[in-house]
Amino acid sequence: MTDSAPRDGARCPCTPPDGDAAALRTRRRIVAAAHSLFVEAGYDATSVWSIARTAGVAEEKVHLHFETKPAILEAVLEPTSTGIDVKAMIIVPSRDRLTHAVSLMPPTAEHPRGYHRLIGGRLESGETHEEAIRREVREELGAHIRDLAFLEVVENIFDINGVPGHEVVFVHTGRLDPEPEPAGAPLIESDGSVFPVVWRPFEDSGEPLPVFPDGIAHLANCRHP
Repeated sequence: MTDSAPRDGARCPCTPPDGDAAALRTRRRIVAAAHSLFVEAGYDATSVWSIARTAGVAEEKVHLHFETKPAILEAVLEPTSTGIDVKAMIIVPSRDRLTHAVSLMPPTAEHPRGYHRLIGGRLESGETHEEAIRREVREELGAHIRDLAFLEVVENIFDINGVPGHEVVFVHTGRLDPEPEPAGAPLIESDGSVFPVVWRPFEDSGEPLPVFPDGIAHLANCRHP
């Protein structure tokens, strides 16, 4: 990814002030153009330059409103209106940095033995990706995050029992306090569903279960902190 990462929890300071009608219209054009391009071409394949061209503004104008491409993503993605979920998830290394914590999900038609998923979930309206991952970990595991660091945005297109899904995920890393026990821990979803948390090796070539979101293999080497 060529665009720089946002500061954790940072909101763009360039939002036009109330009453600046022309600036607000420009911002809305940029968001609408980004929405269209992210859906049609995908997040990674969309450049800030292409967003500016589609919106009919100079690239410098885009940067006046949004410091980074991830900041545009935060403005444009609303699950109820786009059909795309925006999520925040975390890679949690063990103390020896040989494994990381994931939730063990039940079997599906595509993965009859189940699959692993990073800990985390959907952003709520008005919530930054840092706020979301902190809330998800607190609600699902009763834990807090130390040394939180943003890594990258990944895009995941998938099927669950034949139903297509599409999500864009802000991937972080950090330590949990308290840390899940070596034998694992229960993860409780907002609907009351309970899934076990297990430790997956970073060197997982022999691991029979896939891990999602797809496209995080290179990030698994980011064993910070």
